[in-house]
Amino acid sequence: MSLMNKFISRQGKILSRQVNQLTLKQQRFVTLAIKQARILSLLPFIA
Repeated sequence: MSLMNKFISRQGKILSRQVNQLTLKQQRFVTLAIKQARILSLLPFIA
């Protein structure tokens, strides 16, 4: 989970591609992984 925390702000929002310096494909993958983790209650919806 510590890896996913690099892509989430303190407020629990997913950081943009420009901040993360990811490609579009990578950002989609990260976004999907974070959303799945939230559904599985591994990450909070609101920090």
